[in-house]
This record gives sequence, structure tokens and C-alpha cells, in this order.
Amino acid sequence: MSAGTSQTPRAVLPKGFQYGYATAAWQIEGGSKEDGRGPCVWDDFASIPGAIVDGATGDVAVDSYHLWREDVKLLTELGATAYRFSISWSRVVPLGGRNDPINDKGLEYYSNLVDALLDAGIAPYVTLFHWDLPSALEKRYGGWSNSDEVTKDFERFARVIFAQLGDRVKHWITLNEPFIILRNSSRGVKPNFDWNLDTWRQASPVLPPGIGLTMSHRIPRAMVLAHARAVKAYRDDFQRTLGGDIGICLVSSAVPRTLASRNAADRWAENCDWFEPLGDDPLAPIACQARRDTYLGMYADPIYLGHFPQLCKDTAGDRLQDFTSDEWAIVQGSSDCFYLNTYSTHWLTGEPLTDHTAEMYGGYLSTQFDAAGKVIGKPGEPGHLKMVPWGFRKIIQYLQNKYLGPTGTPLIISENGFAPAGEHTKRLPDVLQDDERIEYFQGYLGQMVEAVSSGGIDIKGYFAWSLLDNLEWV
Repeated sequence: MSAGTSQTPRAVLPKGFQYGYATAAWQIEGGSKEDGRGPCVWDDFASIPGAIVDGATGDVAVDSYHLWREDVKLLTELGATAYRFSISWSRVVPLGGRNDPINDKGLEYYSNLVDALLDAGIAPYVTLFHWDLPSALEKRYGGWSNSDEVTKDFERFARVIFAQLGDRVKHWITLNEPFIILRNSSRGVKPNFDWNLDTWRQASPVLPPGIGLTMSHRIPRAMVLAHARAVKAYRDDFQRTLGGDIGICLVSSAVPRTLASRNAADRWAENCDWFEPLGDDPLAPIACQARRDTYLGMYADPIYLGHFPQLCKDTAGDRLQDFTSDEWAIVQGSSDCFYLNTYSTHWLTGEPLTDHTAEMYGGYLSTQFDAAGKVIGKPGEPGHLKMVPWGFRKIIQYLQNKYLGPTGTPLIISENGFAPAGEHTKRLPDVLQDDERIEYFQGYLGQMVEAVSSGGIDIKGYFAWSLLDNLEWV
């Protein structure tokens, strides 16, 4: 039963609602040096001693490059109607560029997977880019820092995939979590990341003198334009004859309560969350909106509403690099669906973040503990992961009020899930007694059904993260 209603989810959710699981190429495929695949930036990062705590790499991951038939069988056993997976850019175009050769063996792998999914009655939802930029492009011209080059190369890559799979794939996602791509770039994945040029920097009036920083956003701007160019290519040359829809996958993210906590148990408090004011500081609700605008709105507002968030414009002034009129023409309205990755909830009190990362995280600290030390929800394994179903309902309503309702855009939850604390240390029989994960899904799915039944929100799909015990490293 859903929260607050006696109806079953099947009776409430719309006809054709898609239910399935999500994965990402680098986290599951393996086969990193097989059949002509080129390296990606995560292969480079994982090769640095100590960069990943346990020395894990994507060389094998969970070996889906060889076991993809087992993946499809598992999806069938779980009753999935859809599967979201990503394409490894460097498996298809090993050197990445628009004039570089295409790897037919890479295309064959994805074509076979799509055929097997369709034979099993499972709809493929294909993500073109899930963080794994070809190494050659980073070395050739700086990757996402070079908007002119990377947008053209991404468009060509997208066209190759559309041409190969578009007769069978009807649901496309251009980029997964552009904000997280930016954040990961700042943490060593991108050599020579430039805090002055690669991220947009805001000077908040509540921050101490000296924190007002210059405003440039090479990487965010390049990602929005790459998305828009791929969408235009699809709509102009494929969608009209092949049908289908296309969008971008966004998040709303959080940061640790204190700088020191980045090396403590909650250091992963940086993903996909609702932000709720805590306390009586009048800056608390402003901090929540600053967080939403910085991580979600800076991408969603241009794409769905045709402008930057007002708070960000007010803060940046004339330092915010605008899109040209021609760029706005392809950016606004460039998503048929609103794909959201979301997991948990954070409080914000209005306390400022004052180090050099302030502009990355909206200028304010977050917490999952109140003044008495009470946690916001049942803790999971990554530090940020707490069970807070009411926060899930609130972020859905926020999207409805700001984006979905005004534009008539449907919502698809493209990632949502939970890992019980200490699960990786438990015996298999104890892991299979999966009560906490069941509790999480019951709570979150109940809130989603309630959003449909009582709120009238158009939600067309839900993907659990993840199908497999995949490589998790950030």
C-alpha cells in the first residue's frame, strides 16, 4: 500500500510506468583493455597509488562486459520493465574525438545488450555519458575545460550512438549528474583543475572578506552546451523518424557538516538530497535555496526555464558568463523528461562555508544532526545516506512547483537506493536478510505513490540504484 492511501501502487501509477534498475559503464563493465577500448579518466585516476582507498579499479569491476546475459536474466527475474545503463565513450570511440576512428566491437557489445533487453521485454534507457571521459580528450585539449572542442566531440559521439541504436532505443539521457562531474574534476580526476576558471564562483554577502571570488564556469557551461547540442542533433536527425525522448539527469547535492568531516565517517555527504532549514536563523532557508540553485538550478533553470537562477544572478552580477542568443535557442527546452537522482536529506542552519570550496557548494554547511545530536534518519553505509522518506516527497513537490508543472514535463526517478551500514563486512546470509533496504524502498516508493495519487504529479518511471554490487569508489 502507498503512504496515506489504501490503493496499491499499481492502481495509482500511470499506465506504462517503468520500473527498473540503473548502472554505469565504468562501475560494472570491466574489460577495460579488451576489444579496442581506450582508457577513460577514471582508469587514469584509479592507477594513481592511494587515489582509491582499497586500490579498486574498473579493469574487471563486476565483469558485465562478459556477463551481460546474466544481467538481463537477473532483470527478468526481478520483474523489471526497464534498465538504465550507460555507454563507455572510450569503448566506442577509443580516442574520443570527432575525427577519431569508431570501434565496431564496442558498438557490437551495446547492440547485443539492447537486443537482449528488448527480447526480454525490457525497455533500455541509455545514458550517453556517466562521468567516464576518454583520457585522450583530457590530454589533447583539457576535456570539459575546452567547451568548443568537447561539445563538438560529444555531439559526434552521440550521433554515432543514435545512428547505431536509435531504431531500438527510445529513451536517452545525455549526461549523468553534471554537478558531480564538476565536483569529481576538482578532486583529482581532472589534472590541473583550475578553481578560478573551471567552476562558477559566487561571492556571498555572508562570507568573510576575501571569499568573494571570480566568476567563470568553463566546465558547467561546456556540459550544458554538450547536452543541448546532442539533443538538437537527436531532434533534427533522429527523433522525427525514429521517435523516442531525450533528457538530462540532474541531482541536488550536499556537503559535510564540517570541513574535518570530509575525512570522517560522513565524508560522502555530497549527493542527491533535499535541503531543509533547521533552527531559527533567517539565513537557513536562504542557505537551502542557495544550495538548490547552485547544484540543481544552475543546470535545470537554463534547460527548463530559459534563465539562470535569480539568486545566482544577484550574487554573481556581471561576472556570470551568459549564453549567447544562439546558445539559449538550443539550451532552453532541451529535455523531454526530468530525470532526477536522489537519495537522502540534509539540514542547513545558515552557517557559512568559508574555505576555497565555498563557491562549489553554495556557500553554506549542511548537517544531518540537530543540536541535540539526533540524526535526521536511519543511517546507511555512505555518510550522507540516511532514510528520510519525507525529504523525498518534498523534493518531488519542489520540482513539480518549479519545473514540472509550469513546463508540462514528466518526472522519472533515475537513481534512488540505500546501502545498510557495514553491509560490506557482513556474512552473506546476514546481507540477504535485507530488512533495512526493504524499509527504505517501502518508505520512498510510498512517498512517490502519494505524490502521484494526492499531488497529481506526472511520474513515469523509477530506477533503483543499483542492479549489481557494482564498483563504488567516490
